[in-house]
Amino acid sequence: MESQFSKKISVGIPTYNRPHSLKKKLDALLKQTYLNLEIIVSDNCSPDKNVKKIIDEFCKKDPRIVSCFQEKNIGLVNNFHFVLNKSTGSFFMWMADDDLIEDNDFIKKLFDSLILHNSDFVFPECYYLNKDGSRTSGLKNVYTSCSSKFDYLKAFTTSYSCLEFYGLYNMSAFNKEKDFIINDVVVCPDLLYIPNLLLNHKVRFVPETYFIYNHVSSADTFQRNLNLFRDRQIVIKELIAEFSATEKLRPEERKVIVTNILTHYEFILKQQLSIPKLKSVRIKFFNKIKLIMGIGKG
Repeated sequence: MESQFSKKISVGIPTYNRPHSLKKKLDALLKQTYLNLEIIVSDNCSPDKNVKKIIDEFCKKDPRIVSCFQEKNIGLVNNFHFVLNKSTGSFFMWMADDDLIEDNDFIKKLFDSLILHNSDFVFPECYYLNKDGSRTSGLKNVYTSCSSKFDYLKAFTTSYSCLEFYGLYNMSAFNKEKDFIINDVVVCPDLLYIPNLLLNHKVRFVPETYFIYNHVSSADTFQRNLNLFRDRQIVIKELIAEFSATEKLRPEERKVIVTNILTHYEFILKQQLSIPKLKSVRIKFFNKIKLIMGIGKG
């Protein structure tokens, strides 16, 4: 197994206006037992000057921290791409500036699993912290028995947590220019990115470690729901087209995945977009997709 110091792991943290949570994240990273780290922090032109102050303070503490300050806000997705392109490690992982890491062996456990199983990508458990102090699995306990490409895709298309994103990548298995395309046009780019990651690479779930996801809910407005509705149509169409035709799955596996995608789409429409203004459009689109798939109207 690779030694603790043999390979550099780059950690990319796009940050914006969260000085207190960023400080907690950097504190946690400096406690990691895996020491060969490159920690890239890119401040997306935060109005709060404390962000720069904290980044500068940590850069003085530890030379592994690389600071980047955007002169203007380049957008969330571009900032994620920025820290990736800035990285120089053989391995890479994104981290949100407000999620919590409690396990000092967090990175080491991911790295050890990736090397042991010769994986391209590994991802940890994730928990939501409830108001009463209890924890709920953000991945909805769907990956514990996964072993094949189909298993992982089936699990994802029944959960859609999208928190798998925050895992460890073996960069020798990826092309920075082609494999990390995250669509900045749609509201829900992860729904396109993660299925392709699971389809095209050898992945593994690592339940032995975890992070705490700090969920910030968005305002439930008509415009936001309308944008979600529009974007889900884009995502669903692309996913159905791809997974209906892929030769990386057997025909019966393709059918299961596509059916799961449609089931999720119907659920989203009922739960998030159950507003009178969209009812007729919703029904028309869903029936059209089902006809394309040969499932029939319903």
